[in-house]
Amino acid sequence: MKKPLPTLMMVCLAALCSPCLAQQSELRIAGVIKPTACVPQLAGDSTFDLGNLQAAGVDGQGQPIERDLAIVITCDAPTRVGIRPQDNRADSVAQQLAHPRQRRVADASLGDDLFGLGTSGRRKLGGYEVIFVPGSFVADGQQVDTIGSRAGPQGAGANWFKRGAGRLRSGVVNTWAPTGTLQPGAYSSISGTLRVRAMLAPSSALQLTDRMQLDGSITLEMHYL
Repeated sequence: MKKPLPTLMMVCLAALCSPCLAQQSELRIAGVIKPTACVPQLAGDSTFDLGNLQAAGVDGQGQPIERDLAIVITCDAPTRVGIRPQDNRADSVAQQLAHPRQRRVADASLGDDLFGLGTSGRRKLGGYEVIFVPGSFVADGQQVDTIGSRAGPQGAGANWFKRGAGRLRSGVVNTWAPTGTLQPGAYSSISGTLRVRAMLAPSSALQLTDRMQLDGSITLEMHYL
């Protein structure tokens, strides 16, 4: 029995194309999922150089000496990020400066606000405060408030409070929120002024007979919230 011509043509075309149908091409999807990264930068090579200090002028009986640096935090994308200070010289805080009056501080301030300036022999040279200067911080072009939360086993964030004086405190994560709120904001760029207030121990405790090298050091830990 003969098949009609159109049917025979279709069978022949199918036979001719069967090798084509057997070939396959694989499409692969590649890429890397990575967390958002934020990088803090401090002006002046991250160093506050207090220069040559006269003990009588900046000890526990005198006025603290202050220096300011610009700080900028840049993130790959809008991110809730905070900073927690880690004192690398915690054992060198001069206890004579523990009371706020001795630091010429009018508002509430704790011993946890002080970081060590190093030692000379067994003598503790003094202490210093690190301050996110209130009113100086801008995030993505908008004025922001500095807020804080004490870091616990599960991290920070259980309770946020306004850091009105802006002091960095041991064990506290500091971050930024829209003005008048206590909810951390997600930002790509945060900038402001970081201030150091340094105070030497009283001259009677230093017993200064030779040059003493100040050696304060803190690490600013980034915390993703």
